[in-house]
Amino acid sequence: MAVSSDHTVIHQIKTRLATSRLPGESAHARMSIRHRVPNFNHKEQPKEASVLLLLNPGLQGWEVVYTKRAEYTGDRHKGQISFPGGQREATDHDALATALRETEEEIGAPAQGIIALGRLTSLYIPVSNFQVQPFVGYLKEPTAFYPDPREIDRILLIPLDYLRHSSIVKQTSITVSGHYTLDDVPYFDLYGEVLWGATAMITAEFLDVIREQ
Repeated sequence: MAVSSDHTVIHQIKTRLATSRLPGESAHARMSIRHRVPNFNHKEQPKEASVLLLLNPGLQGWEVVYTKRAEYTGDRHKGQISFPGGQREATDHDALATALRETEEEIGAPAQGIIALGRLTSLYIPVSNFQVQPFVGYLKEPTAFYPDPREIDRILLIPLDYLRHSSIVKQTSITVSGHYTLDDVPYFDLYGEVLWGATAMITAEFLDVIREQ
């Protein structure tokens, strides 16, 4: 099914996300690195975080907004492709508020202009000890983005039609922490950019939601 920028697909996504049986576990497994343990035994209480899979109405249909993180010391995910989002703060009244606030701070999309559609399956990220809650939302009108250069190198707008092609799912070796190599890592090839890890797992679940329309 071709995806257009009309709001039929938006209604369908909202309806599907409202169901109690999301394809999180199976979708996550397809894009998970081999030694990932889903039910990780936390030594410390995980920190709460939220991310937003944001749909932007582009000229040729709906686009998913990704960010490429800036390279700076202290960020375990520097240089990676991710969704806008971050750690929950005391002033955030819920997990969605975190996602909207972080999205506005990171890419300049005003929170009041984003319409939330629902949530995907949460997942744990061992390397940073975050329990991440993904949300899906959309912008009614095309929006100019203003990435925060301290956190975001650039923004990638990837058409939904492109993401739906199975040929962009590949495997590669990835070096993390400067010296540790992960082999046979599944990833989405975003026009030459490597989308892997938690963001790829969230993307996989979202695509499964789309496919079931």
